[in-house]
Amino acid sequence: MEHLEVPEGVRVAASADHHFGHRRMPELSRRPYPLLDAMNRDFIRRHNAVVGPNDWFFALGDMCMGDFDASLACAAELNGQKFIVPGDHERISSIMARKKSAAYIDRFRRRYEEAGFTVLPEEGITIDIGGVRFAMSHWPYTGDHTEHDRHVELRPADEGLPLLHGHVHNEWRIRGRMFNVGVDVNNFTPVTEEQILEFAKGIS
Repeated sequence: MEHLEVPEGVRVAASADHHFGHRRMPELSRRPYPLLDAMNRDFIRRHNAVVGPNDWFFALGDMCMGDFDASLACAAELNGQKFIVPGDHERISSIMARKKSAAYIDRFRRRYEEAGFTVLPEEGITIDIGGVRFAMSHWPYTGDHTEHDRHVELRPADEGLPLLHGHVHNEWRIRGRMFNVGVDVNNFTPVTEEQILEFAKGIS
């Protein structure tokens, strides 16, 4: 995994599985929003209440779905210096690349970059927060929100690091060394640096 150095004094936040623009997501994940636009706007409001313009924000996959122009416009409104690790529903993922051309993937990568995102490796990264090294990936080490673990070839190798991840939606928030930072189990709000370090303290 590639290691990313956070500049001194910069705060970190992370989230996953927004599914901006996914019309069935309020129903599928039991989100309390009658309309898709209400979900999108509330996610932006909650994000910007805890993430400042100079914070580093990590979107751990499955951010933009549905109408890509509309969903990317929502993502562009999020505060912070933004990074994205592709998830299985991302138009820039290797799963999508099996069905589409390289030019298709490159086009959407450029769109994310134009919206202010740095696209990180799909296999994830490691990062130091408060003197603790974490792995970050869309995928948990093990487990899924389906009966079987999918796309095991894309999952990070478990080398003993605490892992920040998404993908599993409502299945769990913390399971051992795995912290699901997805919106569905974190009050539809990014997980802050303080919460991340509290999680690490609990498993040390």
